[in-house]
Amino acid sequence: MTTMSRPLLVVRALQLTLPRAAAGWLFALLTSNFNRIAIYELGIAAAVITTLLGLYHFLSPFEVIYGRLADRVPVLGRHRTPYVVLGMMLSACAVAVLPVVVIPMSQDPHSIFGLTFPYASYFAGFLVVTVFGIGFSMAGSNHLALVAEVMPEHTRGLVTALIWTVMILGMILSLVFIRGYMPDYDHARMQSLYLLSIPVVGGLLLFGLLGVEPRADKRAPRKTTEKPHASLREFAIACSKDAAVRNFFCYIFLFMFGYSLQNNIIEV
Repeated sequence: MTTMSRPLLVVRALQLTLPRAAAGWLFALLTSNFNRIAIYELGIAAAVITTLLGLYHFLSPFEVIYGRLADRVPVLGRHRTPYVVLGMMLSACAVAVLPVVVIPMSQDPHSIFGLTFPYASYFAGFLVVTVFGIGFSMAGSNHLALVAEVMPEHTRGLVTALIWTVMILGMILSLVFIRGYMPDYDHARMQSLYLLSIPVVGGLLLFGLLGVEPRADKRAPRKTTEKPHASLREFAIACSKDAAVRNFFCYIFLFMFGYSLQNNIIEV
């Protein structure tokens, strides 16, 4: 990492917040719009929708896998940016498809797109959210790794706090727009709203990542004490033996479990 001037440092910090603003848009649609419409307007069982929206949390282990993949396999000379773009666009496309899937879920759980088998539409819904979760995991780990790699060490804490703040602000602003765009449920309006996810996320990624990551052949060698070929099993064993890591994992697990358990209910 080369030394950056203060103006460039500010620009890079602001750029790195934009992918999380894109995540804020997607979360606003999922937890404050799709959730309410599916349960309240379409009458789908709350247990089904809550389980559906909580599914992506169980895909978090993919973050480790995609992080290691990005470490070892650069795309177009970059280790992080392509994975962030691909992951976020996968998630955006999955959200854009949800209005097409939710109607069969409410009308005939056993049929979708002319296919009939037990709980076909539910299966399709869970498949779409699985794609969302995989994409989000791919983008999330590599976005934070990008912050660590391009920002000076003394700024990383501040930049990370700024990123999460912008994500929350992104959710709030997205909710204002969503409620203005569709004050009352209308399926055609819902479809056009969810399709906006693709250009909204794509535009934020373009401005947020353009010029941020240097090519791998121009980057300073990384300083690391990690074994270059440590297996996932060795990594898991090392983490399980570290009391601080175990305690922090338990804290985060309980916090996210409690938050997710009540959030989908309160939003409705």
